[in-house]
Amino acid sequence: MRNLVVFALILLLAGLVGGGFTFAGSDLSFGLKEVDIRKEIPAVGIARLKVESGSMDVALVKGKADVIEAAATGKANGKALKKIRVELVKEGDTAILKSDADTGFTMGLNIVNVNLEISLPERQYDSIIVDSGSGDINFEGLKASVLELDNGSGNVEISEVEADGAKIKTSSGNLSIEESRMNELETTVGSGNIRLTDVEGAIRAKTSSGNIRVELDALMHPLEARSGSGNVTIQTKKAPESAAVSYSTGSGTFRIDWGGGEKKGDADTDTIVFGNGEIPVRLSAGSGNISLKQR
Repeated sequence: MRNLVVFALILLLAGLVGGGFTFAGSDLSFGLKEVDIRKEIPAVGIARLKVESGSMDVALVKGKADVIEAAATGKANGKALKKIRVELVKEGDTAILKSDADTGFTMGLNIVNVNLEISLPERQYDSIIVDSGSGDINFEGLKASVLELDNGSGNVEISEVEADGAKIKTSSGNLSIEESRMNELETTVGSGNIRLTDVEGAIRAKTSSGNIRVELDALMHPLEARSGSGNVTIQTKKAPESAAVSYSTGSGTFRIDWGGGEKKGDADTDTIVFGNGEIPVRLSAGSGNISLKQR
């Protein structure tokens, strides 16, 4: 047992030395150095953006009118410093950005805390497609005919975005979209909550494990919300004028604060019809509650 402890201490010491940490008085810096990598290309003729980011937080924001800029900033140490990369090139009408801060397996203590910000001219793009391995994602003020995000692990925040069609997927993390217009929005979360606030357009929201909350002034477009394990809550300022709300709960309760609906149903699914029932609304909670509330 004693030999194991000694061996463990030797490995720990080797890791700290390999990581190149520094200790001076009360300052434990671990050899961290500033990271500031910047790339840019002219925005003339660019109609599409494709982003592949390995392991870092990514933000897409409005920027200058004539260039597309990418900035990786933060701190890192050891071998990680040499493995951080940012590539930004133009191929036809597409801007392609590839970035990574994943050191893989290396001996020693390697620390990476780097964020990537992509600044885009404010215009309507044909498509914006982002494929992220691990990290938080933030979209703000974007306009695109097609918007797609596939995120392996991390939270996603989207605000003031306009798109004809949007597909947002994260395997593990929370998703929040607010003050956006999307003719068709499809969101898929493996493990995490979905919150949609003042999102205009047809909505399909699905999470395997987590809550879904949709907050709108009025229910004007088709809505589908399904949670395998979690609650589903829809909040509006008033009851729908013309909608058919079908719902099913496996082991939960159903609550409705809206008035004016007529309940119909069968053995498997209940439906509440408002007016002529023109707007389809489908709600499902495998293990959780469904609530229709006043906002």
